[in-house]
Amino acid sequence: MNHQKKSTSAHQRAISAVVITCPLLCAILPAWADHHEGGHGTANAQVSEKVHAEIRRIDAENGKITLKHEALTQFNMGAMTMVFRVEDPSLLTSFSVGDKVRFVPAKKNGQFVVQSMEKAD
Repeated sequence: MNHQKKSTSAHQRAISAVVITCPLLCAILPAWADHHEGGHGTANAQVSEKVHAEIRRIDAENGKITLKHEALTQFNMGAMTMVFRVEDPSLLTSFSVGDKVRFVPAKKNGQFVVQSMEKAD
């Protein structure tokens, strides 16, 4: 009987360790990934490669744009539709939903942003 109590106690300690460790890893791993994504110690990863996309939504009030973009090879991301912040919200007044564009993506403080954008030919 005493052996069974020790076994149960050890099992409970192991479960407690997992319950404590998982949230910590979930908090730490994204920051570690951002650090190792190319900036190596910098808070902002700068990239100047232009990417083709189509504008799906413009949220000028919040400085955001939804783009259906080709692969972002510099970030090891496939083609997809996603929301970006824009560095200069006034940039959004020059475009409309459905426009084909070329943009320069960057990752700043853990968020993807549009540094610049122009209409594609």
